[in-house]
Amino acid sequence: MATLKTPQQIPFDLSPAKAMSFERFLTSDCNEKVVAHLQDWRNWPAPILLLIGNSGTGKTHLATAFAASSSQSCVLDNIEDMEETELFAHMNRALTGEVNVLLLTAKTHPEGWTIALPDLRSRLKNTPVLELSEPDDVLLEGITRQLFEDLGRAVSKDVVTYIVSRTARTVPALQSLVQNLEMQAQSDKADMTKVYVSRHINRWEEPEFL
Repeated sequence: MATLKTPQQIPFDLSPAKAMSFERFLTSDCNEKVVAHLQDWRNWPAPILLLIGNSGTGKTHLATAFAASSSQSCVLDNIEDMEETELFAHMNRALTGEVNVLLLTAKTHPEGWTIALPDLRSRLKNTPVLELSEPDDVLLEGITRQLFEDLGRAVSKDVVTYIVSRTARTVPALQSLVQNLEMQAQSDKADMTKVYVSRHINRWEEPEFL
């Protein structure tokens, strides 16, 4: 797979940011059970849940959607960056009923962290965990199509599958590529065909990765 350069002359602010809601979050076999569990927060067996996922898996999107779904919930994103006593205090608030539910997110599992506070280490060890898998082809194709639709452009399936096959399998990489292709197509007043996409992707590839 080729690594693509980002054309520096093309800006990234083509449209306003879209709301991060459950309705806009695309699902497939790789994440649908996680989404269903988050939406069913009233039936959680414990008031605290830890959501783990790498960048680009939709962790922050889901955390934002979850926060908007209930005024009685609390969300702490990227807890690995938090001060330990502050995190412990928030977890205590959930366990004593000051908030109904507390959703924590992190990029990696706490068992691999260095945690100085013994009580926090124990608390995290006993917290239920959900893990977001890396996006599969179905999800990546859906995301690619949605990115184009957000920019006001409908694209064919062959364009979508070609883009997914030619770029890194991450949402940030797809966002960058789609935005660059759209700006280029607007500049050229061109249709977004597979031939057009192929020509520009090949132009942006780094020769040492060919």
